[in-house]
Formats: sequence, C-alpha cells, structure tokens
Amino acid sequence: MLEAKGVAFSYQSSRPLLRDVSLAVAPGTFTAILGPNGCGKSTLMSLLTAARSPQAGCVLLDGAPLADIPRSERARKIAFVSQHSHGNRLSVFDAILLGRRPWMDGAPDEEDLAACEDALVHLGLEPLALRHLDELSGGEYQTAMLARAFVQDTPYLLLDEPTNNLDMAHQHRVLSLVRERARTSGVGAAAVLHDVNLALRHCDRFAFLKDGVVDVAGGVDVVTADEVRRIYGVRVDIIEHDGVKVTVPV
Repeated sequence: MLEAKGVAFSYQSSRPLLRDVSLAVAPGTFTAILGPNGCGKSTLMSLLTAARSPQAGCVLLDGAPLADIPRSERARKIAFVSQHSHGNRLSVFDAILLGRRPWMDGAPDEEDLAACEDALVHLGLEPLALRHLDELSGGEYQTAMLARAFVQDTPYLLLDEPTNNLDMAHQHRVLSLVRERARTSGVGAAAVLHDVNLALRHCDRFAFLKDGVVDVAGGVDVVTADEVRRIYGVRVDIIEHDGVKVTVPV
C-alpha cells in the first residue's frame, strides 16, 4: 500500500496547505482526489511521489518510509503522469521507451521493445509511433504519457489532473484505461480530478480535500449531495443513470 499518514506541508511562511492528511492507495483500486482549487491536491500528489517531503507525518510505501527508498527503486514502484508535461522532438515510440529506464541495464533489450510495442497496440498509438510529441493533439499526447507510465510496469500509478484540456472523448478514454489497469493488473491508482462526474464514472474510491484536511474518504457512498455542497458550495441532486451516480446542479 502507498499511504500518507498525518502529512502536513506549507510553502515558506504561508499558512499550512496540508495538515494531518492521511490517504491510502490500495492495490486494485482507483482513487479520485477531489476538492476546490488551491486545497492542496497537487501538493499531496507531490508528497506521494517524493517530489516534496512532508514537514510532518510520513509517506509509506509497502510499510517502508518513502524517503528512505532509493530513487531507482521508487521508479520501479511508482509511475507518475504530471499535469505539466510538455511535448518535445522525441518520437512517440522513444518517449514511451523512456518508461522502461528503471528496468534497463544499458541499452533496451527485446523485453523493453516488446513492452513498448504492446503499449502502442493496446492504447491505439501505432499510427503515431514515429510522430514527434510536439506534433500531437492534447489527447494523443496524454495517451502517450499514459503509455509511458504503463510500460514502467509499477504497482502504483499516480496522475495529476490527467484530463485537463482534453475533450470529452479523450477524458473518458484516459480514465477508462487507468481503471482497466487497476482492475486487471491490480495496480493501485490515484488521480487528481476536478470533475466529480468523471470520478463517479471511473473511480471506486474518493477523497475530498478542503481546508488542508481530508474531509471524507471512502467508496461511492461518501459522494453525497451534502458533501458536494460542503466542498464546492454548489447545490446538487445525485441521481443514478445506468448504474452510475451523476451529480446534477440545482
């Protein structure tokens, strides 16, 4: 399990952004991290990836302090898709191949190349394999970054606002691929999301952040009209359509 336990963090002398936050990412689950702008969702993600260190509390990876685990070993455990990735002149194939670096001993071998080819096929990127990243649409680019994370072959997959600037079709495609990965491969996945309905469609665990703490966390039963109003200040009805909860502003 990847677990934050009582973590706190603030930027310089500002008020604490996170205080006593606990959150677990369990194998085989897909957790949505939700909350208003500026509540610390992306900062929490940076603590879970060891990009930042908590000023109180700790992050544990399978029971061991994440800060004590060598970077090379962490790269074999946690794959991360950032919200601020930028395209460059790498080909799609080469960009995906970078995901295999934690497992390489020198040049890529047949297993590394086969993993990339499988990802290209599975994610429908074959026609784009030789295109450069900076030539892709937003949805194509995000799918390529997801493929790179998939070939990293880690037990945990973290994504920071993976659906930003994507159209509806690509939003659902990206999250459905992550959901499939969690269900079929037992990966523990978590994503920072803004759209509660997207989260309800694709995730099975939910954590709402507000005022520096986890207001509530759990299964779909924690997503209530009262909770949405408390977190976002918006009145909604929650209905069920085709077996899935949907929030409707009122």
